[in-house]
Amino acid sequence: SRGINWGLMVVLPLFLQSTEEYGRVGLLVSIEILVSSVSMIGLDRAILRFYANDEHPGVLLRSVLFVWAIASWIPLIATLVLYLAGWETFFGIPVAPHLFLMSITIALFNLNMLCVCVSRANNDLASFLKFRLWYVALKFVFVLILAVYLGHSLAYVMGFGLAAVGMMFLIIPLLLRTASGPSSTEAVRKLVVFGWPFVFHVASGNVLTYFSRFFLEAYSTTNDVGVFTFAFTLGGGLYLVYASLATYFEPRVYSHSDDKRKCELWLSFYTNLCVSIAAAGGAVLLLIFPLVTAQLPEDYHRALPILSMVMGTILLRPIYIQSNFRLVANERTHHIANASFVGALVSVVLNLWLIPPYGIWGAAVALYISNFFFCGYTLIISLWVARISWKYEYSLPTYLICAVGSLSTIIWAN
Repeated sequence: SRGINWGLMVVLPLFLQSTEEYGRVGLLVSIEILVSSVSMIGLDRAILRFYANDEHPGVLLRSVLFVWAIASWIPLIATLVLYLAGWETFFGIPVAPHLFLMSITIALFNLNMLCVCVSRANNDLASFLKFRLWYVALKFVFVLILAVYLGHSLAYVMGFGLAAVGMMFLIIPLLLRTASGPSSTEAVRKLVVFGWPFVFHVASGNVLTYFSRFFLEAYSTTNDVGVFTFAFTLGGGLYLVYASLATYFEPRVYSHSDDKRKCELWLSFYTNLCVSIAAAGGAVLLLIFPLVTAQLPEDYHRALPILSMVMGTILLRPIYIQSNFRLVANERTHHIANASFVGALVSVVLNLWLIPPYGIWGAAVALYISNFFFCGYTLIISLWVARISWKYEYSLPTYLICAVGSLSTIIWAN
């Protein structure tokens, strides 16, 4: 699923009219991720946490749908307020029709994600595959077809919407089978209390990753947003490796939560493997970059030094993922939200400071420094919380390699 989404963003520049249009798609993707995650209000996590063991799962799911229905109106109302206030564009994106269509589609997308979570909670692999893969496959096909005919950013919004509407043929039958009875006031209250903290965590994490695009739009050009998005997309392909490896290593880390030595050993295996693949993959990507951009407009050639900075950022992320797993294993997940919030503040300050004078290069530097701080801060907190003795810390050489290797990308890019 992640690979198909990544592939869509990689090939999309071939079918759009200009770098500016690709930049608008980058902004739309950022809005999609941020608004959908926040408006979910942790309902996806709530289903995974409570659904399988609830005495009345049908009532719980009906309560989930009640909260979803209320939250789904918020993006649409916000867009309507912008429109009535006279805003024709929002960070260069037309309020009508782009944001109106996006606000409606996000509600349907979240409904599909709820069905994904119900399938996971029921250990129903067939349904999980249908909801997870059919959606991204439809989105890939519709967006590319519309991009060929339209050539501008509206193709992404319309393709996204058609895929979400198409999934309703699977969503409605599942919900009719599983959601039964009236919603429960007590269940709604539990869902809101459980899910509300995730709003801040998700918002902070997305600010750290995606908000630089909006600062670029405000203080530079949409063209720079397109170049930055392209570099981030190419480098972000290595996140697929991290996520794939995590499916194997994460359960093994948690299974040894009571044995610090074994837990740290599995964390070390995961981190070392991620860093090795990231270093090799990043080097290859930088070498073949001229071939990748040979068929693209000349604007995209400026992405090479930015891609180098992005690779430096991605080389640091295994340290954060390791720290995240360690905090979960020690049941101190609130520190993850705190670290995300602090990292987001640092990111906002750096973007405001660096983008106005330095443009796209300032955005890359802000992304790197904020992630360097974020990963280091999370690592220190996780080691302190877990009270890990240095003799059990097997990843010390990896930390040094990540720091030196990521800093070398700055020198290379400069």
